[in-house]
Amino acid sequence: MIKISHHNVRKKMVSKICVFPGEYGTVGGIVKVKSKKRLQQIKEAVDEYQKKVFNYLMENTGLEITTQDIYDLLTGKRSTDGGIDFFAYAEEYIASSKMKGAKNYKTMLNDLERHLGKRKLPFTEITYAMLDGYAHSLDDRPRAKTLYLGAIRHLHNEARRRYNTDTNTLISPTVFDRFRVPRQKPKGQRALPVEVLKKVFAYQGKGRAELARDCFALSFYLMGMNSADMFDSDAKIIDGKLCYHRKKVRDRRQDGAYIEVDIPDEAWALMQKYKGEKRVFDFHTRYADEGGLNKAINIGLRTIKEALGLDELQFYQARHTWASIARNECKIDAYTVDKALNHIPKDMALLDVYVKKDYRLINQANRKVIDFVTGKKTKRKKAKKQST
Repeated sequence: MIKISHHNVRKKMVSKICVFPGEYGTVGGIVKVKSKKRLQQIKEAVDEYQKKVFNYLMENTGLEITTQDIYDLLTGKRSTDGGIDFFAYAEEYIASSKMKGAKNYKTMLNDLERHLGKRKLPFTEITYAMLDGYAHSLDDRPRAKTLYLGAIRHLHNEARRRYNTDTNTLISPTVFDRFRVPRQKPKGQRALPVEVLKKVFAYQGKGRAELARDCFALSFYLMGMNSADMFDSDAKIIDGKLCYHRKKVRDRRQDGAYIEVDIPDEAWALMQKYKGEKRVFDFHTRYADEGGLNKAINIGLRTIKEALGLDELQFYQARHTWASIARNECKIDAYTVDKALNHIPKDMALLDVYVKKDYRLINQANRKVIDFVTGKKTKRKKAKKQST
């Protein structure tokens, strides 16, 4: 390791020099290199590093230079002309952050490498023309186009916050003012017709198909609950209500994306079927993580899709279908639909500051939607559902 010290801030950097047994020894409790060959290698490496740092400091006289800047220079993340490598920064950012979409970011980096033909991209080369060219290479993958370019924009913004100062702009602040990340165009109508929804609910299958049918129905009956929340440990049942913080956005909202759902009788039987001991559902005992649950559900949905002769059947369609029936068939106002889906409409955000939360409206809406699908009023059980 080579230690970098600047303004009393220290950072260690891995060198490419290996010292083998017999080439070092302990003197006064301190490990020291004895091999003249290794000592010469170390001296040459340090001399080269010092020369590179000296030239960099001379070229940037008067600018604020940090230990991290020097580290990035010596490890190749920053070239001697002040350029910062996008791939190196992105990999470091992904490794050090707790982002939930890390897998998508890594996939984006691999795809960008495929497009560029190299895994090296100074931020100075991220221009409108470069982004536009990459966008066109993804024309046949609209979802990936939106996802990958959005990830690049996010990393670009984070790098600007880290490296740009009041006196030194290393990364352009205007690239994404000109280049707009394309939005994914709606892929037809993602909601299922009611008659198709009923066929999915009535499908008789075993294994993953049975699991997929049940989870799809649970999502619909529970106002679009995601599989990640079915797997998660956050949910609790209190006085017949399913209370949880929506995992996807809980860290980005002041209210923690909290919601209380009256458990309808249609969902209660399924919840008992998959009842867990320490969590509401037992999916965590069946699968190592939520990814395993999602994979099993998707495999089962493909089986159902093929059996029913459908063009498409995805888990998220349960959520879309609930929302479409609520708005179009039951004439429920858009604000209540958004609240039921645990969204906060931007134009209504201020309303939530002043108005106390009341989950009765969204649960009444859920009852209307389920009654519309079943075609009849469902009598509530008098016995109180057990809290967990």
